Amino acid sequence: MHDPEYITLDDGKLTVASRFLPLLQAAGLDSFDKIMALPAKIVIRAVPGRSTIRVEFTSPTGDTVVGYLKRYGEEYLSPFDKLLRLVRWPGSDDEAAREWRKILLLRTHNFLTAIPIAVGQSRRGGIVTSSFLLQQEIPDGLPADDYILQRLASAPHQRKWKLYEKLGKLARTFQDAGFIHKDFYLKHIFVVERGDDWDLYLIDLQRVLGPRAHRQRWHLKDLSALTHSARRRAHLSLPNLLRIYRGYAGITKLRATDKQLVASIWQRVLKLRGRQPKYGRIWNAAKP
Repeated sequence: MHDPEYITLDDGKLTVASRFLPLLQAAGLDSFDKIMALPAKIVIRAVPGRSTIRVEFTSPTGDTVVGYLKRYGEEYLSPFDKLLRLVRWPGSDDEAAREWRKILLLRTHNFLTAIPIAVGQSRRGGIVTSSFLLQQEIPDGLPADDYILQRLASAPHQRKWKLYEKLGKLARTFQDAGFIHKDFYLKHIFVVERGDDWDLYLIDLQRVLGPRAHRQRWHLKDLSALTHSARRRAHLSLPNLLRIYRGYAGITKLRATDKQLVASIWQRVLKLRGRQPKYGRIWNAAKP
């Protein structure tokens, strides 16, 4: 069935949200190859075969639209990865298209995400070998760890505690909806101020699982990732980590079952401290 919200171009290699089609056409970006070849004026992150760059477009009305282009090249796939993709092994599908689908799915469940602009895929030998995902910038958004350090450093304690509890409530709402993030770090939660409150956006969604029931160990992994990043990146104290947990659990005082879960989370946090990064060198313009 044709979906008027999304338009397919370039012999099926490019899908564009219809509201952004005039923007891309004005920039001459009407094919997979043209978008894939956009010059990297600002590199946000790059590892072998994969990069994220910041791009700017001028709309037909003269407004500037900022986006982030996440690109996957063929060198990102090992020969074994290509074999898995050829036999359609679970989890081996193209990450750009998968994240596109997850964004659309989470938005139907009322979670805030970056607005998707376009997704593209190129095939060779029967499999997707290169792809991209283009998303609009989250206006005035900051990763939660940066927001805590930069914007809340001198804020009243009550305001800090309110955000910590809200982060915990987001984790609970996400899990109650049947989702697991698998990279549920503060840097993947963007904070946008809305008066005295905040909107929380989820990013980097290509590994999201759900909606369905999950084993407790998956819940534990997401909570541990959140706690680990809050401790290591935002430098939160143990009492403030517990405020995140109390927001998650919807309680003011820990029960015996809560103490057991907190202990399990902390054991996993200690393991995460010793984990080595997958790549020896990562270029990150935001964090030199």
